[in-house]
Amino acid sequence: MPFIVRWPGKVKAGAKDDRLICSVDLMATFAKLVGQKLPRSAGEDSHDLMPILTGKSSEPLKRSVTHHSIIGMFAIRKGQWKLILGNSSGGFSDGAFKPAPDAPPGQHYNTTDDPYETRNLYHQRPEVVKEMTAKLKKLRELGRSTRRVQKKS
Repeated sequence: MPFIVRWPGKVKAGAKDDRLICSVDLMATFAKLVGQKLPRSAGEDSHDLMPILTGKSSEPLKRSVTHHSIIGMFAIRKGQWKLILGNSSGGFSDGAFKPAPDAPPGQHYNTTDDPYETRNLYHQRPEVVKEMTAKLKKLRELGRSTRRVQKKS
């Protein structure tokens, strides 16, 4: 989904960037913009977008984005890959979607080759499913994806 910003004098007109960001990042960005420090319990997955918006960084902001549906289904996006730990819509449809009886236990898509998520690669790429499932498990155990206040080990 595109994210469009117009901020004369701060964001270069016509600039494009394909780094992974999420709407949750607006919380840390706006807090930074107004000089407000977020409480330790807030913005667990929110990253400050200012270095990207102002062109002051070429480094990736984050390696992955975690999603959580209305019924508690988790998903993770990392690079071109998206893994959904369930085989339904996650509660965001009218309930008309019914997985086939032989459907895999999750959904795995290459969002570059298949942006409409029509080809579930769950069984075709088990190594990627395993890696992303482990990453999501680790993030859930930490309770956040930001470095600034991760739980101590």
